[in-house]
Amino acid sequence: MAFSCCRFYTSSNDVIADRFQDREEKVAPLFIHGEGIGATGCWVWTPPVFCKEKEAREIIISELEKAGVRIDYTNVRIDDITKIKQRDCCMLGLEKLTACDKWTLDGYCSELNIGFEFLSKEDYFCLGPEPIKYFGDYEYNFISVAEELRKKFEDYGKITVAVFYDPVQPVDKYVQRSDEEWLLVGDLVNAFVALMIELQVNDFLDWLREEGIIKSLDEGEKKENNLY
Repeated sequence: MAFSCCRFYTSSNDVIADRFQDREEKVAPLFIHGEGIGATGCWVWTPPVFCKEKEAREIIISELEKAGVRIDYTNVRIDDITKIKQRDCCMLGLEKLTACDKWTLDGYCSELNIGFEFLSKEDYFCLGPEPIKYFGDYEYNFISVAEELRKKFEDYGKITVAVFYDPVQPVDKYVQRSDEEWLLVGDLVNAFVALMIELQVNDFLDWLREEGIIKSLDEGEKKENNLY
């Protein structure tokens, strides 16, 4: 899978172009595809299958670039959004919250001032949701936390951005299956999760067209001619 060349920058101040300062930037609504809920731990019968952040980024960048939104920067630090670091005691269900690193935007298109963030399992507790139930059980609600992150980007207000989330697909681990059947289940689950992420991105592209940020082009026309 080939993408346009992406560059790494340490701060959003280095990459956001001056020509966008007079444009009203918008944060896309969440595009719901996949329940985005699950739990892990010894008492869980249907543990979730999470999407790896690298794989999600590849899917998202591929779909965006098909529509002419070329991601040329990754891991752009947003100085106005601070992560939360959590230290927990799973036996007591207690946690401590401390501010730590700044949030990094997963991908940014400097040509159109459009960015995206994929809320992954690794990102999930960086916004401070309740991390522990008891005895090491973790609960996840990606849609709820993604909405919190949306609001932070609204407060930031300097780029047009979408927050995508891990759709999460549970698998019943207690069903008796052969090795071949488990491999098939894994392939089907991964394909389903990838499809849910693709649908989120395609809804975002439709929203960008409706907002007039990118042009709607006739089928077969080259996407490189998109203009905001």
